Parts: sequence; structure tokens; C-alpha cells
Amino acid sequence: MNMKWQYSSFSRPKKARTSTKTGKVMLTSVFHVDGPLLLEWLPTGTTVTAATYCATLQILRQTIKNLRLGILSCGVILLYDNARPHVAVQCQTVLWQFR
Repeated sequence: MNMKWQYSSFSRPKKARTSTKTGKVMLTSVFHVDGPLLLEWLPTGTTVTAATYCATLQILRQTIKNLRLGILSCGVILLYDNARPHVAVQCQTVLWQFR
């Protein structure tokens, strides 16, 4: 038995506990050779659906137009990592605009 002598006026130190209220945060990032093109934080609890993916692609297209002139005319190749919404018909039409 592990007993320590303590005065009755002293209280035990409180343990730090992690909060379970914080949710996961998702970041969509698109990079070019010259640096990042788009960093988009999705709201907590949002999943990547075809609609959110298409909205991100529209923002990306506008960002490329503003930051990297001439790239859209040469053609853009996107590498997908763990994203399945790009196979949706709705996203295929948006992706066709990048060609």
C-alpha cells in the first residue's frame, strides 16, 4: 500500500484531461512546383462529397487563372490522393474545363 503523509488542508493536484469536444479538421491543399496554389480548410464535420469537391475545383481554377498565368492553356494534370469524388459525373464536367 502506497501511503504518503499529507496535511488535511492540501488537496491533490488535478490531472490534465484532454477535451473530446474538439473535432477533426480537414485541409485540402493543392501544390505547384513554384509553391502552394490552394489551402482550403473544410468546416468541422464536413465530408468531401462531389458537391464540395466541385466547389473546390472551381476555386482552384480561379486561383490558377490569377496566380499562374498560362498554365491552363498548356493543360493541368491533377494527382488525386485518397479522393473518390473525382469519379462522379458532376465532377467530371468540372475537371474537363482544366484540359
